[in-house]
Amino acid sequence: MNNSLWLALLTEMVGTFTLVLVVSSAVATSLQNGESLLGSAFAYGLALMSLIYVWGSFSGAHFNPAVSFGFAVAGRMNWGLMLGYWIAQIIGGILAACLVAYWFGTATGAGASVGTLTNSNAWAAVLFEAFITFFLVVAYLFIYRDPLKSIVSGLAIGMVLTFCFLAGGSLTGASTNPARSLGPAIFANTLGTYWIYIVGPLLGALVAALVYKLFTVDFSCCYKTDECGNKITDECGNCIKECKRPLYDNCGNVLKDCDGCVQYETYTKVDRKLGHWQETPLLAVGDWMSSHGLDPRYLRQELGHAVEPVPAGSVAKESVIAAQPQSLQSLSPQIMSTGGGYQSGYQTQGYSSTVSRAAMDALNPRTSIY
Repeated sequence: MNNSLWLALLTEMVGTFTLVLVVSSAVATSLQNGESLLGSAFAYGLALMSLIYVWGSFSGAHFNPAVSFGFAVAGRMNWGLMLGYWIAQIIGGILAACLVAYWFGTATGAGASVGTLTNSNAWAAVLFEAFITFFLVVAYLFIYRDPLKSIVSGLAIGMVLTFCFLAGGSLTGASTNPARSLGPAIFANTLGTYWIYIVGPLLGALVAALVYKLFTVDFSCCYKTDECGNKITDECGNCIKECKRPLYDNCGNVLKDCDGCVQYETYTKVDRKLGHWQETPLLAVGDWMSSHGLDPRYLRQELGHAVEPVPAGSVAKESVIAAQPQSLQSLSPQIMSTGGGYQSGYQTQGYSSTVSRAAMDALNPRTSIY
């Protein structure tokens, strides 16, 4: 198991521990002092918002088995990784509940997820938990896929959770999270109703994932196959889709033939699988570069072959730059500088330029196991 996976699992455990600790402590404090759950609602949402910004780049900041389940159903997360996330999240939730029970005791339920529907109408409680979890998982799925929303993703998702708690905190405790409910249920001896907080959130996450797939599927595309019916993939293993789109004239009007039928053109695109983390503008630019043959990984590799350490003051070999790909020759004048210690074969006006180490490092791609 590599370091990135360990970090992701550790992040999910620490993040879930923090989230459960904050909301359970807030609920226990409100019940002890006879206060409303308004403070608990904002504590829940603000804690999730902060955790997304702090830990999102390591694991996607799910901290909720229902959210991970939604990403898996939507095809954006490996099922095996989802199980690993579940284990880490449940451990984090139980550890947090231990501290809450130690600090506040179990007389007030140790911050457990309970409400007026929990013991009076279990199926109504399941339905309500499904509804509010649906809204939360939909927010995760649609916000995480849009690079332009990366700056506000934590705020938006945190506010969704706050509104869900304000709407139903008194009815079911507005858990939306099996890991949040399990630990307090153990110490408050309310495991008999814990099934509500498994069935409800997972059902809501399932519906959210199906809705997401419905809204994001492109009905104008189909997978490109060979003569045997097998899907054709690129060198990275991504499936290639063949799509069609209408043709437009210079005025923006749809072109039609003599029979009045819309004219279409066919094009292909790579079916890149989105991950279970927030898409960012830098990742989007990297994907665009890759689709146009400008993958930073290969640029850096070719650049490394095109330069060689030479003694200071010596004239570099012209054959080095001549051996560069055409794309690198066009980029060379832009990335050459006077520092860094690497001498290139690019020579102008009697002096030779050098490739700075900063320019080399700038071509390092973001790597991930997911």
